[in-house]
Amino acid sequence: MKSTRSRKKSLQKACKAEKNANVRIRILFVIYVWIDGMKPSEAARRLKMSRAWGSKWTKRYREGGLAGLRDLPRSGRPPKARPGIMEWFGEWPGTPRARRLRERTSASSRTPA
Repeated sequence: MKSTRSRKKSLQKACKAEKNANVRIRILFVIYVWIDGMKPSEAARRLKMSRAWGSKWTKRYREGGLAGLRDLPRSGRPPKARPGIMEWFGEWPGTPRARRLRERTSASSRTPA
């Protein structure tokens, strides 16, 4: 089993390497509680989060380690656009191609008076 010092160093290294700001805050929370011995409510307050938030991430870390601090996949409606369609349009909605397409579709939907 890792010593507390080496565990703290590995968590700090993971925190510095992490690109997701939410996960970085969760790692800091784990360092405060599991390494530094701070009460979860105090650590959550220090990070300007709720006690319930702290309890949730304490449980997730206990059950899944560092990987447990990542967001779980969310269910929901899949996107309607085919893969690659947004690349075809470019940076939506301001590109010339997107503007031309909008003009064409709005002009064709009008009926003569």
